[in-house]
Amino acid sequence: MSKKEVKTEEAPLSSDQSCFDKHWVLQLNEKEQVNHFICLICKQVANRPVDIDCPEHEDTEEPLIAGENCLKQYLKNNNNTCPVQPHDGPRYSKNKPLKKQIDELNVICPHQFQQDLKITKNEEGETEGKTSQIPNCNFKGKMKELSGHLDSCPLKPVACWFQTFGCNCLCAKGELDSHLISEMKQHFDLVIKYKEFLQQKIWHYEEELKKLQNKYTLESEIKNINMLNLVNENKNLKNQLLQCRKDRVDSDAYKQTLISNVKKLNEKVDSKNNEIEQLKTGIKLKDNEIDMIRQEKRKYSNEVESQRKSVAEKEKQTIEQYTKLLKDKDEQIKLKDNEIDMIRQEKHKYSNEVESQRKSVAEKEKKTIEQHTKLLKDKDERIDLLQKFMSFILLLLFCVAFK
Repeated sequence: MSKKEVKTEEAPLSSDQSCFDKHWVLQLNEKEQVNHFICLICKQVANRPVDIDCPEHEDTEEPLIAGENCLKQYLKNNNNTCPVQPHDGPRYSKNKPLKKQIDELNVICPHQFQQDLKITKNEEGETEGKTSQIPNCNFKGKMKELSGHLDSCPLKPVACWFQTFGCNCLCAKGELDSHLISEMKQHFDLVIKYKEFLQQKIWHYEEELKKLQNKYTLESEIKNINMLNLVNENKNLKNQLLQCRKDRVDSDAYKQTLISNVKKLNEKVDSKNNEIEQLKTGIKLKDNEIDMIRQEKRKYSNEVESQRKSVAEKEKQTIEQYTKLLKDKDEQIKLKDNEIDMIRQEKHKYSNEVESQRKSVAEKEKKTIEQHTKLLKDKDERIDLLQKFMSFILLLLFCVAFK
């Protein structure tokens, strides 16, 4: 494979990413050497290699290597099923010797690899573009030295100037001008959208400010009204105070009267306080009575509830007993019905036998009567013959006697 025959578009730039692009690694390494480091999941060069050593396929002769992040992502997406054979709970362990071998592989700058790939595509597609102004990176070193190089790489991607407005493009410094020119319309649209967003936000803030100003104005008017009321009340109080002072100065009698009235008021206040204390005492007694009534009510409610439960339990037991008795009665009735059925069957059988015997006896009686009738008839016939014979003998004897 030539160094320019590549098919992938990018190589991982961090050890935390997925496996390394095999075509990028093959730029400075032989295929036979790289084939020992291939991840069985993504078929790229394993990043942070691990051995899959499940008991289910321990007889496999080929080494089962995978990139650690690649394997974890596969397990997450496939319900923790082993990528070698479908079973749960795969086992794996870090392969430190293999990681050291991968760290010793010679590689070029991944940014340069991506840049060469884009140039190759442009040449194949015959696209126009100025590539002479794009800087190059001549880094060639070990894989383990890559992390330190990427921090100072001249092809290190930089953010677009319009990132604030929403453009998330990262490109090399030499490609930034081309990006700014080619994406000018998109950047202009982003600026317009950002401006509209800011205008909407400003309008929203202005509306909130108007609401706050209206609220502040209303509160200020209320405060001013309250202030005027307080000023008027203060004037009235001052006038009353001046009047009181004038009355006190002008009339000692009024002072005495006032003192007397104050004493009377104090006495009334004391009397009212006593009444209040009595009322408080009465209220406290009433509260105690109410508490006692509540306790009695609670006690009565508990007793009623207990009795209700007891009655319900007794009713339940009684119902169960009656149910059991009814079941027993039903069983007895069933037994009686069975006995009656048996008696009826026996009676029917006996009736059939009696009827059969009655018919047999009647038949025998009929035959006997017929036989007796026949015998009597034969006897009568014999008697008639005998009488006729006797008459004949007598006639013969009579004839012989007369001769």
